[in-house]
Amino acid sequence: MRRRAFLAAAGVLPLLGAASEASALRFELNAVFFSRHNEIDPETDPQVFVPDRTVAVGGVGLQGIEHVAGLRALRLNDPDTQLFSAEGVGLGFTSSKWLAAAGTGKVLAVDDGSSRALLNFTHLVVFGTYSLLKAVAGASGEVYVPLDGTGRGSTFIADAAGGAHVQVRSPQPLETHTTILLVYHSDGKAHAPRSGALGLTTHDHLIAVV
Repeated sequence: MRRRAFLAAAGVLPLLGAASEASALRFELNAVFFSRHNEIDPETDPQVFVPDRTVAVGGVGLQGIEHVAGLRALRLNDPDTQLFSAEGVGLGFTSSKWLAAAGTGKVLAVDDGSSRALLNFTHLVVFGTYSLLKAVAGASGEVYVPLDGTGRGSTFIADAAGGAHVQVRSPQPLETHTTILLVYHSDGKAHAPRSGALGLTTHDHLIAVV
């Protein structure tokens, strides 16, 4: 997976055209989605890491993410613990905080052929920088691009309570089965047009399918 986007003040774009045909969205942890589709048990988040003294040397984990010695990917049944990047940089919060994130929303079809996503998130990283991406078919398979097409309006900063209410216009219709991905940037920077290195500065947090 990839990602990236420009910092936008609020992630809110002007309303264009009349809207109809609302489709409800419910986000789940990307770790749950990833583990289910790859039949991984126990469920694992391949992009955030926890200390493990039994890991004597670094290695390459799930999704090809290389990590340093003394770390392994978070298992969702692990006790609450501090989280790190694949290089051992502390993320500043615990696994219970990371796993508490949730989101809902709806997608409206607009008469001009675009779509409008109205999204609500809770329990995100406080003042964390996030980007919204959508899956599209690429020459070498499925890739992720900014939800708004450019990244200027699909990146936002969570508030002091870890909440966010965002509205993003997708220039192309968000058809049934389109995947929308919420990505956390642990370096506080959005990276256009895609995200930074997985497990290092960017981490898939929540995901929903239209």
